This record gives sequence, C-alpha cells and structure tokens, in this order.
Amino acid sequence: MGQKNLKNYILLLVFSLVIVLLGSTYVFADNTIILTDSDGYRVKIKLPVKRIICLSAPLNEMLIALDAGNKIIGRDDWSATSAALSMLEDVPIVASSSYRPQIESIIELNPDVIIADTMLQDDARKKFNDFGIPTIAERTSEASNLFNVIRKLAKIVNNEEKATELIAFISQYRVLIKERVAGLKEDEKTRIYWEWRGKYKTGSSKATVQPRIELAGGINICANTVGRYPEVSSEYVIQENPELIIRMESPGVSNEEMKESWKEIINRTGLKNTSAVKNDRVYVMTWLVNSGLPSVVGDLYYAKLAHPELFADIEPQAVYADLMNKFFRISIDDNKQLIFPEY
Repeated sequence: MGQKNLKNYILLLVFSLVIVLLGSTYVFADNTIILTDSDGYRVKIKLPVKRIICLSAPLNEMLIALDAGNKIIGRDDWSATSAALSMLEDVPIVASSSYRPQIESIIELNPDVIIADTMLQDDARKKFNDFGIPTIAERTSEASNLFNVIRKLAKIVNNEEKATELIAFISQYRVLIKERVAGLKEDEKTRIYWEWRGKYKTGSSKATVQPRIELAGGINICANTVGRYPEVSSEYVIQENPELIIRMESPGVSNEEMKESWKEIINRTGLKNTSAVKNDRVYVMTWLVNSGLPSVVGDLYYAKLAHPELFADIEPQAVYADLMNKFFRISIDDNKQLIFPEY
C-alpha cells in the first residue's frame, strides 16, 4: 500500500471511529454539524442556528422546552393546539402540516434550518435543498427514538444541558412503569383494544402504539393483524373480548367531543358485550399525550388504566402539569381534560 493510500486509509479509520463515538450527530471545527435524521438523510447544518422553521407540533414543543422558542420564525397549522405552544400563536403559518408545506413562503423567510416530521415528502426536501436550506425530518411517535430526537435538536440549538434534564424527567417515569409491571405473568396482563381515526381502525404489532401497550403491561389484541394500521371487523373485536378500550382523538379535541366519542363507543353494537364496556373500562384520550415530550404522560395513563392497582399513587395529569411548569413555565388550564372520563 502506497504512502498516500495508507494516509487516506488512516483518515477513513479515524472518521469511522468519530462516527461510532458520536452516534448520528457529528461536530466539526468549522461550526457545522452533520446529523442523520429519522428518514436516514445526512444533513449538514451551519451553527449557530438563529432562524428555524418547524412544521410539527411535537417538535416545536421540544424546541420551546430547549429554550429555542424565540428562534422559530415559521410553523405548521397544528402548532397552536396545546398550552405548551401558546408562545407560537403569532408566528407565521407556512404549512398545514409537514406533508403540505408552503414552499415559496418558507423560502422567503430564509431559515437557517427546516425541521419537519416524517410526513415531509422528498420533492419538498429537494426544493429546500436546492435553495441551500438544510432540512431534517424526525419521528416523535416512537418511544425508542424520542431521546435521540431530543439530543439532535439540542445539538442544533446548542442546549445539551436542557436535553439532559428532559431525558431524565421522562426516564424516571418509564423506569417506574417497567419496575412495577415487571412481575406480571402473561395471564395477568390486560387485553387492550386501541382505536384511532375511525371505527375499528387500529394498530398491529408494527404500529407505534405497540411498545406503549407492552410497557404498560398490556396485550394488544390486534397485534397479529395484517398491516401497520389495519381496519378490523366488529366480530374480531368481540371474539378477542378486550378488557380495556382506548380511543385516541386529535390534539385539538374538546372535552365535549371526547365525551361524544366515548358515548359512541359504549353504545356501539359491536362493542356492547365486551368486558371493557361491561366493566366501564372505556376511555378516550387526546393525541396531545401520544407523541413528543408529553408522551410520557400517555405512558402513565396507559399503565394506570391497564393496572390501576399498581399505579394508584400516580396522577398522570399532575405529571403533565409538572412537565408544563418545569420546561414551559406555564400553568395548564385545569378544565382541559387529557382523558375522558377523567381518571
């Protein structure tokens, strides 16, 4: 091997070692970072980042919790649906969602970086890249990916200390749940039917809800169905006879709308004779606690609903209030329900 080739080989080994040590984010001396987003794209971002367009409510919540809310210059239409996002009320709306960004409006704002969720389409990403705007897409609905996303955003906004606090806050409750359900036998786990978006629209073992149900000490009765989010028959649910039914509704759902959704479920012909309905174990929950930072509150609700005897001392609503106070410096509206009936 020639001296030049040997030198290149050594450089490659050193770079590979840096990648192994630093994970999906690489920091360079010229104040740039290269990170790999949830879609697998490697994106180079120049630091410091001062102007951010973020097209996802959960990701905007993370940025605000990382003390970077004042850097957000454009947002999606959904990013004003929770108390945590109230500071963004007057920030220009430049997308209905990550799936439908207003390309020209975003480019005109000249952001340092665009942060979206994984609904972002490749053609939109290409247009932003053509204008030299680094663009990342992150997935916040998967518990296994949440801490990685927090760390990447912290790198972008230079606040890794706050990221450590956020991760510690969430971890304490995840560990608590795992410890309390650890001794459950298979026949002691709660059989759960989970629904969203429409009658009998559910999630299989491939859905993002699967790890949450497992963490809570539950069994997803639709785990073995075909597809990620299949539609099952009423006969299937009746046969599987769930002990607990959880229905998810949109982030902006009102208390009255959750109540109406609950009434529909308990009076639905195909569900009336299930153990869940007979034993008053039907609940409707807002999507606010399904992804991002508040997902830890959702974890606690699922665990308490599945095993109330193991989590009698845990008040998920109080944990939500603590999260809002510690990281968003706000007091939540006591009239805002996260779940119906209240629990």
